Amino acid sequence: MLKVANNALQSNFILLAQVFDKLEKETSRLKMMEILADYFENISPEDVRIAIYLLSGKTGPSFEAVDFGVGEKFVIESLLRIYGGFKVEIEDLYKELGDLGLVAKNIVKDKESSLTLNEVFSYLKTIALTSGPSSQDKKIELLTEMLDRASSLEALYLVRIILGRLRLGAQDATVIEALSFARVKSKDLKPKIERCYNLTSDLGYVAYILFKEGEEALDFVRAIVGNPIRMALAERMENPEEIFNKVGKCIVEPKYDGFRCQVHKIDNKVKIYSRNLEDNTYMFPEIVESTIKFCRAKDCIFEGEAISFDPETLRFMPFQITVQRKRKHNILKVAAKFPLRLEVFDLLYKDGLDITSKPLFERKKLLNDTIVKNETIVISDSYEVDSPEKIKNLFENYVSQGMEGIMIKRLDGVYQAGSRNFNWIKLKRSMKQSILSDTIDAVIMGYFYGKGQRIKLGIGSLLIGLYDPEMDCFETIAKLGSGFTEEEWMELLKNLEEIRTNFKPNNYVSEINPDFWVKPKIVVEVEADEITVSPVHTVGRKGLNKDYLNNLPTGSGFALRFPRAKRIRYDKSPFDSTTPNEIYEMYELSKNKKSKDISENSVNLDSTKLLKKTKMKDKDKTLFD
Repeated sequence: MLKVANNALQSNFILLAQVFDKLEKETSRLKMMEILADYFENISPEDVRIAIYLLSGKTGPSFEAVDFGVGEKFVIESLLRIYGGFKVEIEDLYKELGDLGLVAKNIVKDKESSLTLNEVFSYLKTIALTSGPSSQDKKIELLTEMLDRASSLEALYLVRIILGRLRLGAQDATVIEALSFARVKSKDLKPKIERCYNLTSDLGYVAYILFKEGEEALDFVRAIVGNPIRMALAERMENPEEIFNKVGKCIVEPKYDGFRCQVHKIDNKVKIYSRNLEDNTYMFPEIVESTIKFCRAKDCIFEGEAISFDPETLRFMPFQITVQRKRKHNILKVAAKFPLRLEVFDLLYKDGLDITSKPLFERKKLLNDTIVKNETIVISDSYEVDSPEKIKNLFENYVSQGMEGIMIKRLDGVYQAGSRNFNWIKLKRSMKQSILSDTIDAVIMGYFYGKGQRIKLGIGSLLIGLYDPEMDCFETIAKLGSGFTEEEWMELLKNLEEIRTNFKPNNYVSEINPDFWVKPKIVVEVEADEITVSPVHTVGRKGLNKDYLNNLPTGSGFALRFPRAKRIRYDKSPFDSTTPNEIYEMYELSKNKKSKDISENSVNLDSTKLLKKTKMKDKDKTLFD
């Protein structure tokens, strides 16, 4: 059982169940925030921490929460023990209601419950951690005991939590605002809470500090080795001149097409996290071994890009080869065939010091002192440049080597965890090759039955959308039906069936109804010809601070023209998708590029010949001359 401070009143779980019930029926984000703020204000700091974990259906922060290991059969068995009837009756009721939570609500007697929040949390953690011989029987016993003590409303949400089917629509952004309102009756604390959350990836911990020690204590929250730092993200710009005008003297690095990794070392223990905070340590045994051998720090956090290479030619391999590491079997066999290198580009923590607030050039110096030269963990190329011409030359040099492009970083830029800003700017080869300036990272919201040749597959196209952090919802941007092979469609369908839901999630804004809705989990990288204004799709239709809404027809959103799938992004969270604001920026960039291309295509024949001669001469130049 978890311990609660002696001076803290333990709140009953029924209060949280009532909050769940209100949230599930509510569509207004503001009302959701008010419901949560009122609840947080009236419970102990420890219960605030627990409640935040349970709001997401977990027993801890997402990066460490353990799966409950309880399936529908376990729940039915527990309900059968409580109900005392026939199994077929429960199964028939399940077929009728389509939700085992509702079945539990109907079966469990509506009695007064004495379950505290802490007791429920302890039950759930014990169920999750129970393993070994007879573990199934032990899990069923614990679940039965908990449900037998619960009221009907509590049973509804306990079953949904245990099955991973809690659907409330209140995401992190709403919870963060609610914490601020509960404490100071305004959003004033939101930036501080976000900073702490981005550094620790544990909103329950941050909330506990806030309510236990006060808002001033948030200023002293630092990164914790073992807790993934939410990764910094890059803005996009179209050409070297604009970039240099924006940041001035800067650092340029190659942009790799691999897995973004954040490596945490404590003594001889190593954890490796992905962009979406997943523990991917099992994927990279050679990085673990090399970190222990070649890292000159007792404890540290560093970031890089893991990418496979051909041992004969030493050339980097496509992302599709690197992604094979996601398979949990035959890792050593894959590693032997396609060895991997981690190109390290940043150091965030070293020997007790959080250095995310130090300027980049200082972090680079510390990084060089921390990693001993070796073949697996390599400090990435890094050039200090002082002109747009040098940025252009480096871009063309790396693209010619098969790289995605380059990253441009402010010399004095801090590492702004979880934030996308102009401290980092990406310039990709796709910006050079097409009107649309970059690929789109979209979330699969639903899917449609196959038609024609795809009818046998059971899937023909996807409904994809983006997460809007301002509105805390997912909005549609396209139907996607091309880019995958038949084998990829079949594998994707298996994954989608695991997250299929009978109802449209509360935080989905869509005028299109797919044959099946799915929970927001899978991110797909999409290429498209251009971004258009759409009367059907909802991305960008609403917003709190969107000036561009004045320039669009009423009720219009943005859509992708001729979208095609490039790959599934296993390393990204649905909340890391491209944002509506970024879509608008890309929309404006594409309009400007169209105008520029039309102007350049008007050049006369003599000018074209002169341009070709100049390019031939440029080939003989050195990288910076």
